[in-house]
Amino acid sequence: MAGTRGAGWDPLFSRYFAFSTLSSLGYRTRVSLSNASDGTGTGEPVRLRISVHGPDGRRLLAARECGVLEPGRYWMLDDVEAFAAHEGVDVKGAGGELLGLLHQTPLSHENRSDIATSDVSRWVGLGDDFVEYVDRETGATGGVFYQCPPLNDARVGEVWVTVCQSPKVVFDDGCDPFVLLLHVSTDSSWRATGTMDMTLFAARGEPIGRGAVTVPAFSSRVVALRTLLSASGHRGNATLIGISTGAVLVPFTFVRDRHSGAVAIDHTMPPANYHSAWADKTRRQAWAVDLLQRAREGRR
Repeated sequence: MAGTRGAGWDPLFSRYFAFSTLSSLGYRTRVSLSNASDGTGTGEPVRLRISVHGPDGRRLLAARECGVLEPGRYWMLDDVEAFAAHEGVDVKGAGGELLGLLHQTPLSHENRSDIATSDVSRWVGLGDDFVEYVDRETGATGGVFYQCPPLNDARVGEVWVTVCQSPKVVFDDGCDPFVLLLHVSTDSSWRATGTMDMTLFAARGEPIGRGAVTVPAFSSRVVALRTLLSASGHRGNATLIGISTGAVLVPFTFVRDRHSGAVAIDHTMPPANYHSAWADKTRRQAWAVDLLQRAREGRR
């Protein structure tokens, strides 16, 4: 990211953590983080706030104060749904999953309009945050660590593409695979709708199902991958290829054990880790469009 002053960066997004609930599957949501700025030699407290958006992207809860976290300290919210309900959000009547944003604003960034993108970049790299899903009946859990860099923001890019490549899909009698998609932006005026085309390939590379899901800005969607199968009785491993060419959608694949409720969840590595075209915006878009066409036609 280029470090330019006067970018008008919203301090709520100097560092942030976007996450989704999984209420439709019977889980409550736990989030936790640490202020790792003490390891930089310039440790600084951060102000914590949480905002919540509904399935249609509408903001249901403006940023609510959760305190100040000192350098080197750890913070956890054990029940996001209970917190939101206490703040007046109709969690049960939302009609789908909630998208939460955990804002972590360095105190030196507050009430400023001249935050450089380079300052934001420094804070993004200070460790991962954690979301965990707890089965309300069994107490079984599953979670994942990740970072949230600037996304869907013209100040840091002009090409908004997602490629999800996950070989971790398992169809078995005792478990069900899902994909969870988050659509968030560090530009509060972002209103694009993201669509991810998804194709499932069996272990030998043959296509076994496909479908698409639309995700409004500032919302999330969970998709049961069994619903995409062309033959509902398929068993075994599979690879999910998902492509979005109009917006960045943050993808997570997970497998849920039907008996215990335990969840094995992971994010896929960014394509920059396995495709040389990613650094070139023109090649990136062309590759994504070609890959989308191949996936739709069942070609590898």
